[in-house]
Amino acid sequence: MTYANSLQTEAGLENQDNSNTLLNDYLRKLLKESVLNIKFTKKDGTTRDMRCTLVDQFIPTATKEQYEEKRTRARNPDVLSVWDLDKKGWRSFRVDSVLCYTEED
Repeated sequence: MTYANSLQTEAGLENQDNSNTLLNDYLRKLLKESVLNIKFTKKDGTTRDMRCTLVDQFIPTATKEQYEEKRTRARNPDVLSVWDLDKKGWRSFRVDSVLCYTEED
């Protein structure tokens, strides 16, 4: 399990001004390769566990195409959009709200 305070260390991001951008890129890379169980704090202060990915084989083709069509604005480095495997839909979270994550086998 990786915790938020060590997440930046693991990703090599400690003491960096653009750490959210780099953390977003780091998590995106992991999500494109595997399924992650991510625990994060929601805007309302509650915590949420989410089983998510960006691996193409888990995302329905029509949904992926719709998502790519909507991608006309610049990516927000503070927010990461992922496919929630349990809710079967796109969800997003703030990368600085991640408490911990584990990679599924």
